[in-house]
Amino acid sequence: MLTQSLWYMPMAGIVNMKNKLPKLYISGPMTGIVDKNAIAFRLAAICLGSKGYKTVNPWDLDVKDSRETWEECLRRDIKEMMECDGIATLPGCQKSRGAQLEIGIAKALKWPVHTVEYWEKYALHNKRSS
Repeated sequence: MLTQSLWYMPMAGIVNMKNKLPKLYISGPMTGIVDKNAIAFRLAAICLGSKGYKTVNPWDLDVKDSRETWEECLRRDIKEMMECDGIATLPGCQKSRGAQLEIGIAKALKWPVHTVEYWEKYALHNKRSS
C-alpha cells in the first residue's frame, strides 16, 4: 500500500507481546484535504484490520464525536491514542502538524512508528513465525 517505512522502531515492546499484534493508531494529515482524507484513513483501517490489527482511526473519531476546534479534536484523538501500542502512518504525515505531535508523543513513549505498509508486512512475518 505505501512505499517507505518510517523512522522510529523500538521493537522490544512488540516482541514481548508474544505473537499478539499491537493495537495501532492511524496517524496522517486531515486538515485541508478533501473529506479530511477519509479514503486514506478508511483504507488503512480496513487493510490493517484484515491483517488482524485493532486500530484507532481519528477520522472515525471525528465522524462519531465531531469537535469545534482543531485543539479539541487533538485532545480527543490523543486520549484515544493512549490506548494503543504503536503508530501506523499515512503519506503526508510529515507535513501534518497533528500527525507530527502524535508521532512525537509516540517517540517519547518509545512506541514503534511505521508506515501502514510496514505493519502489513510485520503481520505476515509474525503470522509465519508463530
